[in-house]
Order: sequence, then C-alpha cells, then structure tokens
Amino acid sequence: MSRAAQLIAFCLAVVSFSASAEQDITSGNFWLRMCEGKETWEQGACTFYASGLHDGILLQQSLSGTNKLLCIPPGVTKGQIKDIWVKAMKDNPAQRHEQGDLIFAAAVSAAYPCKKGK
Repeated sequence: MSRAAQLIAFCLAVVSFSASAEQDITSGNFWLRMCEGKETWEQGACTFYASGLHDGILLQQSLSGTNKLLCIPPGVTKGQIKDIWVKAMKDNPAQRHEQGDLIFAAAVSAAYPCKKGK
C-alpha cells in the first residue's frame, strides 16, 4: 500500500472512530483493535501509525542530539517494528489504556536497547 493510500486509510479510520465520545484514539486499546482489524484499511492505518511513530522518534533524536531511545539494527523492517508494538499491547492488557505511542516507544526500545555511548 502506498504512503498516500495509507494516509487516506488512517484519516478515514480516525474520522470513523472519533464519532464515539468514549473512544480514545490515542490508547493502546484503540490501536490494538485497529492492528487486529479484519479490514485492510484498519491494518494499513496501524502500519502507517507505527511507521510514523518510528520516524518521529528518529527525527526527534536527530534534531535534539539527545541520547538515543531506539537503536534498531539495519535490515529490521517497518513490519517487524509494528509486530513488536502489537505484541506488547497483546501481552500487557493492564497497560493498554495508556497512550499507544508510549507503549510503542517502551516496546521497541526494550526490543532494541541502545548500548552505552551510542
């Protein structure tokens, strides 16, 4: 799926789910439902969001010059990164009410911890 199609799918997902006042579109509960959805657009929105979180963290690290949060080895795909995030949400139901981006950062940094001095 192209980036443009993923963006459109994501926007449609947010619009369709934001109609419900009880729906927290930032929570792990929301994103796990999206990532495990039966529809292609749901899975595309999940992949697009995970990819955006990954790219955003890398950009922030690059611009700020702070210690790295993620040290992902070469060759790791965006799909693998998404799978790590989904597994963390599945394996930790007590934390799924928390923000999906915080769950993402914790899961990926635990999977690929940075060595001291990097």
